[in-house]
Amino acid sequence: EINKATSLISDLPNQGINFLPYLTTAPKDISYFGKTGEVELVFNNATAFSPFNGINVTTKDANLSTIILNSVSTPFNIVLKQGRYLFSVDTHSTSNGHTISVDLVPVRGTSGSIIKGASVALTTVLKSYSFLFTVPVDGMYDVVINVNDSKVTNRLMSFTKPMLEQQVGTNLKASPFKEGLV
Repeated sequence: EINKATSLISDLPNQGINFLPYLTTAPKDISYFGKTGEVELVFNNATAFSPFNGINVTTKDANLSTIILNSVSTPFNIVLKQGRYLFSVDTHSTSNGHTISVDLVPVRGTSGSIIKGASVALTTVLKSYSFLFTVPVDGMYDVVINVNDSKVTNRLMSFTKPMLEQQVGTNLKASPFKEGLV
């Protein structure tokens, strides 16, 4: 009976509410994305992403660089309660094996350190990747995608359908994409 209950809990759907701001989940341009390092951001409304838009990111040097999904202005910092969250995004690279990672960064007086996510190796095929985070303290956070863990120059990646949702039970499967709330 315990195994059956555990199985049922792991099959519960996640919350399905996207905590990311609307303008980063359904971009009309790149103005709501921050960045660090030498990286170029370009708006992408390619048919492959339809009906959603995305962004193209190109590394311009071999140093670490990031895109920040919600830090252009104070209202876009995400308020999270203590708990577990799943970040998912559809992405690909022009080269198999290019690695990225995702972090949650406490901001605006939130105590604690950066919550590191796992690294993943991208493929040349657009697919969904998920990252699990445990938020230890209520506060404001930014979602930061480290786009050049491979430390290479002129690597092109595309990103679409970013979603940050609260995890339910032990389910590691992202909910179907929904645009952000704000």
